[in-house]
Amino acid sequence: MSILIAENLTKVYGRKGARLVALDQVSFEAKSGETTLIMGPSGSGKTTLLLLLGTLLCPTAGRVLLDGRSLSDLKVGDLSSARLQTIGFVFQHFNLLASLTAIQNVMVPRLAAGLGKKEAERQAAVMLDRFGLAKRQHALPADLSGGEQQRVAIARALMNSPTLLLADEPTANLDSRTGHEIVQTLSRTAKEEGKIVIIVSHDPRIQDIADRVISLEDGKIKERDGRKL
Repeated sequence: MSILIAENLTKVYGRKGARLVALDQVSFEAKSGETTLIMGPSGSGKTTLLLLLGTLLCPTAGRVLLDGRSLSDLKVGDLSSARLQTIGFVFQHFNLLASLTAIQNVMVPRLAAGLGKKEAERQAAVMLDRFGLAKRQHALPADLSGGEQQRVAIARALMNSPTLLLADEPTANLDSRTGHEIVQTLSRTAKEEGKIVIIVSHDPRIQDIADRVISLEDGKIKERDGRKL
């Protein structure tokens, strides 16, 4: 079983009088097979936390451990490799490349990992079929619905079989029904494939899908699984 540990994560911007504490000694654990939902209003620090977990930001203090390995202590080159091999990202605005078809977008992580184009295309086709997009694989992002674009983004995030899947507001640009389906897809992926899934959202309608809910306010954890700290 894989375990993600956030250990006293702190992020401070600026210096002296202009200091802004975006995250203040946040600690929690997440396990494979589970979906953790991090909630909070705008400015609560939840996106900063997600970026720290994904090694896209360096903490001012504290560290992120994945299976006992400190990601926060890795050198720049090793960080890039760790992201490619162990972390998948799903973004609010999908972040699909507009000039590439669905299958070409999904191929990108496998090509970056050094896989040949033919095999990457085969694997991408299998992944898209799994998400019900076999007939849409040659469509450009502009020709896909919001739900289809988000499913392509999830397929892309899973292509290198990451241990950790991070989703930043994955329902924000979707209607309630489609958004609920997307979160169910993420939760099902956690359970069926043993992934650690972390979702950042301010949407209370998806709380029932998560195995664990953590609420942030002013950079600190205020509630964990509905219990006041």
